[in-house]
This record gives sequence, C-alpha cells and structure tokens, in this order.
Amino acid sequence: SGLDETTLFRQPGDPDDPLELQNSWRNFMKRQTESYGFRFDINKRYQENHDLKAGFEMQQYTIRYYENYFAYNMYHLDPALDPETPDDERADRAYRESNFFGWDETSQNEVSGGLNGAKEPTVMGAYFSDKVTWNDVIIDLGMRWDYLDPATKRLRSEERPLDPDNENDDSFQEDTDLEEATAHSIVSPRLGVSFPVSEVTTFHFNYGHYTQFPPLYALYVNYDYMAHMISDGGYHVVFGNPNLKPEKTIAYEFGFSHALNDYSVLDVTAFYKNVNDLINAVSVESYPTSFSTYQN
Repeated sequence: SGLDETTLFRQPGDPDDPLELQNSWRNFMKRQTESYGFRFDINKRYQENHDLKAGFEMQQYTIRYYENYFAYNMYHLDPALDPETPDDERADRAYRESNFFGWDETSQNEVSGGLNGAKEPTVMGAYFSDKVTWNDVIIDLGMRWDYLDPATKRLRSEERPLDPDNENDDSFQEDTDLEEATAHSIVSPRLGVSFPVSEVTTFHFNYGHYTQFPPLYALYVNYDYMAHMISDGGYHVVFGNPNLKPEKTIAYEFGFSHALNDYSVLDVTAFYKNVNDLINAVSVESYPTSFSTYQN
C-alpha cells in the first residue's frame, strides 16, 4: 500500500491480509508507573553559628510493562485469517515474542503477584547538613544516604543463565536459575568551605559524593521471555538487569571571587568530576546463545 495524503504515514491497505498487517503494525508497547511516598524536612538554628538541616523521603513504586515485538502475529488468534494453526497453539504464536510484567500476555489484565507480576521497588533517601559560621569562615558539612531495593530476582549466572550449576539442563527453572537481587545502600559525604583572604577576595572549595540510581525500567525483564530468547536466539533486544549499581560521581570545585570595584566582581571557578559505574547496553557471551543487557 502507498502513503496517505500527508506522505508521512503508510496506509495499511487490506486489514484482512496478514502481510499487510506485518507492514503496518509491527511493534506494540505500553508501560505504567504508579508511586506514592512522603517527605519531611527540618531546619534548626543552633546557638548562633550552626544552621542544621535534616530530611527523609520514601517512594514506593508499582511498575507494569508490556511489549510485543511482532504484534502483527495477533492474526494467529483469528481462524479466519489463519485457518492452518491448531487452536491450542494460537496464543503461543500470537504472544510468544512479548516481554511483559504486571500484565498478562494479552496486556489487558493486571497481574500483581508471582515472578512476572508488577514490580514494586522502594527508593529512600535521608540527609543531614550543618552550616557552621566561625568569624568570616563558612563550613558546610553534609551527609546523604540513598537506598534502592529492586524487590525482584536476578540471574545467578550471566555466563550460563539457564544452567548455572552446569548440570546439562537448559530449561528455565526459577528456583535454580534465579536468586534475590541485592538492595543498594549508599552514603555520600559532602564538604564546602568558604573563607576570605582580604576584604575584597574570598576563596571557596567544595567536595562531594553523588549517587544516581538506574532508570527503574532498566532493572526488570520477563524471565520466561528472556529464557526463550537465550534458547532460540533471533533478533536484538536489551534485557533489564537488576544487578545494575548506582552511578557514582565524586566532584571537586575550587574558586575565588574578587571585588574589582563597587559595581563588578570577578568570579573564577575550576571543577573536576569523576563518574563511575555508567550504564551501557552490552552483549554478554553466554550459553547457549549470547544476549544483550544493561551493565555498569
């Protein structure tokens, strides 16, 4: 079939022709994230030279995801379009190439429990800081705590995902192939100092550790679909990985400000950042076939 009047979109042609469906309706995806949480902060002036701040926050998520990479295979469900497929194989042919959790294979019904039920990660954070003023010197002392529990299972072995104990059994078994994923708890110290060296010049220095958790969608996968892809191979898909660690940054900053006159100030700052555990999509050499996933 040709393009529509805008010349931007393909016209599907005959909707009863499976080949036309293949050309016009290939991929179907939907996802849903719900969350609730709370946060509180406290500010307190202590004596005359301490400004204290503290806080805590928590977020509880519910994540559902569905993607059928060959959605035109839905035509197998209709005997009029596909009279040759046996009835007991229609659903498998229609939904086999689907990666989903939190919904069933049709994407219409929510699933809340089990291995492929909705994912419910917990994210928490807390901080404390003290701004100390001593004569003309200002010192900022701080500490932050971040916590992420993916609340799911992970592969015991990426090299042998379907047979981690090398027992010549390549069928997927939740009890032997998976284990509980690890929660991450990170403490990040921070320090800032500002002090004058003259009436018109002030130096400042900052040092801190910072944490960024992975995107939540990158932590999860339907392990039945993953086992199918590792066993049979085929096309390229990047699987979620609950082994992902938080990205960590160590930052340094040094500078000074100098009053040139009553109307202008020269401000110069140099900074350096060291970022570790960046997330990338990589190919993992495994048995019986390789697969792609996110890794640090």
